[in-house]
Amino acid sequence: MLSHYQTYSHCQHVMWCLSYNDYVRVTKNKYKYLQILLTIHDINDHDPVFHCKSPFVVHISESVPPGVEYALPAAVDGDSRHFAVSRYVLGSKTPQSSPFQLVMRRKPDRSVDVRLVVDRPLDRETTSNYRLTLTAFDSGSPPRSASVQVAVVVLDVNDNRPTFEFPKIGNDHVVSFTVINQLMSLFQVKTP
Repeated sequence: MLSHYQTYSHCQHVMWCLSYNDYVRVTKNKYKYLQILLTIHDINDHDPVFHCKSPFVVHISESVPPGVEYALPAAVDGDSRHFAVSRYVLGSKTPQSSPFQLVMRRKPDRSVDVRLVVDRPLDRETTSNYRLTLTAFDSGSPPRSASVQVAVVVLDVNDNRPTFEFPKIGNDHVVSFTVINQLMSLFQVKTP
């Protein structure tokens, strides 16, 4: 008969603990204290999982200053805390040219806040999007991992003046007409 038990979810390296305490009658007037502790130890049998669409899309204006942060998805792991997600890596096909860094912060509830930080100024006219890979690793040995693609779309701002392109004839001389309508039809307004 189970008269008194406790569960412990805080056991380190243990998925679940159960303690059973009771007095068992040995003879008519004699009792014996009985304590049974059942522990289930976790193994690293789950991969981290990102619960978001891939690619995860982030829109960033080209006018944001360095240091601005954007939230990225965090991975979850079905294993105990001992085998939880412990680190993230941000990958790029051209890491030296990526203007982003990754920041990871632990919250009081032990969950993780993952942020994409703008490391240097963006220029949409030079690069309008970036394809990155966010990879989560757990604490197992060997570690298990999961990845999600991150698509950064750089939004345009009105930061360039229009320029004029003049048609050239022969020896780099600009053709001009006295009639305004004909002159305007020769100019093309171009923005980079």
